[in-house]
Amino acid sequence: MSEEPEVHLKLRDGHSSLILLEHRSGIIARGRKDAAKLVAGPEPDAPVPLSRSEAKRLAAEGNPVAQWIMGLVYSSVAAYSSGGYVPRSFFGWDETIVPEGPRDYEEAVRWFRKAADQGLASAQSSLGDAYNRGDGVKKDCAEAVRWYRKAAEDGNSGAQDSLGAAYERGEGVDLDYAEAVRWYRKAADQGNPTAQFNLANMYYQGHGVPQDFTEAAQWYRKAAGWGFSNVQAKLAHMYWIGQGVPQDYTEAVRWYRAAAENCNAAAECTLGYAYCAGKGVPQDYAEAIRWYRKAAEQGDATGQFALGYMYAEGQGLSQDYTEAARWYRRAAAQGEPCAQFNLGLMYEEGQGLPQDSAQAYLWVSLAASRAIGDHQKEFADTAASIAEEVTSAQIAEVQRLASAWEPRRERA
Repeated sequence: MSEEPEVHLKLRDGHSSLILLEHRSGIIARGRKDAAKLVAGPEPDAPVPLSRSEAKRLAAEGNPVAQWIMGLVYSSVAAYSSGGYVPRSFFGWDETIVPEGPRDYEEAVRWFRKAADQGLASAQSSLGDAYNRGDGVKKDCAEAVRWYRKAAEDGNSGAQDSLGAAYERGEGVDLDYAEAVRWYRKAADQGNPTAQFNLANMYYQGHGVPQDFTEAAQWYRKAAGWGFSNVQAKLAHMYWIGQGVPQDYTEAVRWYRAAAENCNAAAECTLGYAYCAGKGVPQDYAEAIRWYRKAAEQGDATGQFALGYMYAEGQGLSQDYTEAARWYRRAAAQGEPCAQFNLGLMYEEGQGLPQDSAQAYLWVSLAASRAIGDHQKEFADTAASIAEEVTSAQIAEVQRLASAWEPRRERA
């Protein structure tokens, strides 16, 4: 028999509201008060191994934290599945790849309810999540709110954030931005990064509070420190355009790089542009291409278009119309209008592709239908010019294809 995996229960020094359950690379977090119910007087940063059999024994004896852990196991292919662990994404803290395996949400709910009925805030929050998603129970937003409120009033930051989200969306309660802000703030003040991000969004949008980009930036910065790539990219954008913070390309690039290193495709694209344009960093086409390619290979249409453009112009690499057309086609297939337009021009000129005015008309027409601003007239005028080179039958066929066309995602 293989050695039974362990879960490590640990309190993080300096974060009194947090308890960490660790197994291999997975980390989740919940309230310190709950930890004391499982382990008497643990020292900060001192791991406490907890095997599956021990967790089951404690749960069967009625220990609420052990019952909650068993709920996590059944709901998220957690620490005790083969090669698995409790994923951080279960709590919205960070995205972690969860191993494939069966989940038993009904069994998870059974354990969550046992712990929740004993007043364990973490379990009440998890039970609220189950009702909110309809996992193991019939979806019931009002019941989710009831459990979130119990946990939130006990100080559970995850439940406070979830209750704020319920008020923001009007799910299970009447929509109330001011109440959403109140709960987001309670969780954010405890250091909950998701709540910090949500509170920043409320200030950014002016929902429940006066619009205040400076305050939004401060909360985005707090949340960005936890490594969320979407928050890092948002803060980077604010530095890029000088919104709520002094305009600073160097600082923007710093945050875009942090997000890009977390595989955020939009940040990879913007970092590529920064190197291409020499904004915040010395101009470096090779480095621009490296970041554009990373985004393109994730299937990001903007990255695919940008990489195609670099091939078409021969910037940082040898000019290659065939490769340019290949990347333009991937972006065009997703509905990127500039890529559609450039692909159409390549068909019209026979660059990297066989010359085909009907295909050129199709792609430029699609671009014109999706473009906005100054591009719209340019694309429409070009489509009209190409239409003079094709037959009426070809125009009718292009119009039929265009009306049925739908974007689709293509990867490298």
